[in-house]
Amino acid sequence: MDIEKSLRKRNTIRTLVPNIVQEAEELLTNSELDIDLLEELLGKLKQKECQLKEINDQVEKLIDVSSIETEILDSEEFNDKISKCIRKINRKLKPNIVKNPESQREIEAKDRGFNVKLPKLTIEKFTGNPQEWTEFWNSFETTIHENNVLSKVEKFSYLKMYLSGKALNVVSGFELSSENYDNCIKILKDRFGRKDVIVSSYMNKIINIEPVKNSSNLNALRRLYDDLITSVRNLDAMSVTSGSYSCMLIPMVLKKIPYNMVLEFNRKKGSKSEVEVSELLDYIKSEVECRESSNLIINGNLSELASSPRNSFESKKYVHTKRPVAATLATNVKVRYCCFCKNDAHDSDNCNEFSNEQKRNKLRDDRRCYRCLKKFHTSSTCRSKIAPCSVCKKNSHNKIFCKSVNEKVEVSEEGNLATAMSVNSLNSRNVLLQTCTVSVLGESSTELTRLLTDSAAERNFIRSDLVKKLKLKSIRKETLYIYSFGMKIPQRIIYDVVDVRIQSLENPINSLQFEALVTDTITGSQINFADKVTRSLLEKRGIRLADRESVRDVQILAGGEIFWVLQPQGIEKINKHLFLTHSSVTLFKG
Repeated sequence: MDIEKSLRKRNTIRTLVPNIVQEAEELLTNSELDIDLLEELLGKLKQKECQLKEINDQVEKLIDVSSIETEILDSEEFNDKISKCIRKINRKLKPNIVKNPESQREIEAKDRGFNVKLPKLTIEKFTGNPQEWTEFWNSFETTIHENNVLSKVEKFSYLKMYLSGKALNVVSGFELSSENYDNCIKILKDRFGRKDVIVSSYMNKIINIEPVKNSSNLNALRRLYDDLITSVRNLDAMSVTSGSYSCMLIPMVLKKIPYNMVLEFNRKKGSKSEVEVSELLDYIKSEVECRESSNLIINGNLSELASSPRNSFESKKYVHTKRPVAATLATNVKVRYCCFCKNDAHDSDNCNEFSNEQKRNKLRDDRRCYRCLKKFHTSSTCRSKIAPCSVCKKNSHNKIFCKSVNEKVEVSEEGNLATAMSVNSLNSRNVLLQTCTVSVLGESSTELTRLLTDSAAERNFIRSDLVKKLKLKSIRKETLYIYSFGMKIPQRIIYDVVDVRIQSLENPINSLQFEALVTDTITGSQINFADKVTRSLLEKRGIRLADRESVRDVQILAGGEIFWVLQPQGIEKINKHLFLTHSSVTLFKG
């Protein structure tokens, strides 16, 4: 769905909510309480709350990363108003509700059995993951495909409704008709329901399981075993015998578990030449359960297990564990795990490996909640108990998305950069880079600017202020992944690309046209000019540099793409510290 359409729909709903809240507030303060009207308003508020949650999920997936922080804070603030009003209405209605066991459940006795009203079955959307095909098709086939009451056109409509992603792309071009329904079912089965595709997907899942380096990491060991046993059992259900893949799977699994466990497994195996996958899984299961039991005995007096400091308040009232293992019976044992660097030496809140911006990008790529940092839900539906933000003391967001933190980080980083450059310029000798002054041609004007060459740069860049002056038009957009110094994860940036044409000041006939990416900054420091001693030395040789001191700002960076086009005529050595580069466009110093 288009983000503009989603935002307009959300704004319309948000304009209706205050009227409902105001009407409910007035009704709550009235001495004569109208229960029916209050229940009607409660239903409307819950409906609007669900609609907003659905739209917020769509907006979070489409909105730019830089706007996520404001979006989350705004959504949480509005949702709190709705939740507060709903709680008030529930408290008012609570004394008027008469609990009747017969009204809470509808049980009808017939003959010797009972007919219980079961909850409605829901079908999860199929996104195109082959591992999810069998479960999806069994549910869809039972409830819709074999339902004789529905026509094929109606079944086709339901089919499209329960597909998304790659699976929806397969059938999106078909018109609603009986013939096309049968064709689409056949195409989906051939594409996602093939046995070899599903088997390959489960094998790839096993290959991509994250290795466990430390045998004392119970959570990681349990997670590894659960992932392994799930994939193997699914393969067994497809009648894929373990003997057909044991020789390949066992070495892969052994690489996933800690070294001391591998050593113990080989010791128990002894001289046995062939080992079944089930034996290895039983061994891992036994080791995990023994470690969990030992941990329970050692920490027998404890009463809770906090998954991270973020989920552990000072009162220690809240407990949240991901998996129902024996270790959850222990208490106050802080299991630390960082979702950013995959390290159990610290938790996610205390990770210093990445900047806040990189953390936000990683959360988006991993599809984690921006509030509690866990998977499988969004911040608008998050109900986790999190500790208040350590900066602003609010519990509506994580510290990574706090405005105060981000403003401080940005100021600090800029300050450190400026300080480092100042120190460098004071304590180092005057280094001359390869620069020149050129004319840049625009639609109706020409600008003089300074050009810096860098053979190590993969692309050419031009400053955005120069692009605006020359009215250069964007011909397309490109996405680059920029690695900052010391960072392991790149920053994703989208650039506009423009055509740039430069001319030599000495000989306007010499010109060069190339593509450049538009950026706000080329360099944060001032590029030095040749001093009087250097210029005097060159003038005695009859050499005139291309740099003009009247033009100081570097607004173009020429990368390796055109570096050798600009400098085809070689290098001239003046002395052991000074070299000149003769160019087809101009003359560089370096």
